[in-house]
Amino acid sequence: MTDRRKSMGGDYEVGYAKPPRHSQFMPGQSGNKGRRKKRPETQAEIIARVRDEPVTVNGRTMTKFELAVHATMNQTIKGGKPRDLKLLFDLLDQHGAMPEVDRAAEAREGADLAIRKIFTAFDRLDGRDPADGDAVKRLEAEELQLVLDCPHCSEILRGRWKDPAYVALAKRYGLTGLHHLVRETKKEPPGKD
Repeated sequence: MTDRRKSMGGDYEVGYAKPPRHSQFMPGQSGNKGRRKKRPETQAEIIARVRDEPVTVNGRTMTKFELAVHATMNQTIKGGKPRDLKLLFDLLDQHGAMPEVDRAAEAREGADLAIRKIFTAFDRLDGRDPADGDAVKRLEAEELQLVLDCPHCSEILRGRWKDPAYVALAKRYGLTGLHHLVRETKKEPPGKD
């Protein structure tokens, strides 16, 4: 055992978990030369790393994300383009900077827009022209106004219901609500108007 200590130089004793000094790793050198390679960064990690890099602008140090927010806000305020405004509002909404009142109004507008898109899609599926739908709504409103204004307007309505444009719309989309009501109350046969 004394030979071991002498060969190692000094008090060092070779044994369990104490390899000889000549076979130990040198400082700054890894023991696993063929080690597992470092995995490549994901896109999210690259974006996060670049986003959080500091930059100095006009003597002020900030992250690239802060700089992008400043630039977007300034550009939006100066230009006022709808696309930039949408980007800004999305950014503010995503990070909780919009007041609750604005969010509620925006949600209602979004719901109305979604409903309009759904009805437009149904109209397209049925082969309906949105202009025809508007014409039917306009006719219904006019008929209702006629009924409300005059108690003796049946002659005018019957004349309108015989109009070729009305008949064409009725064949494509059905009768107006008022026409249905009149037909049901009088129990007219379907062919007679």
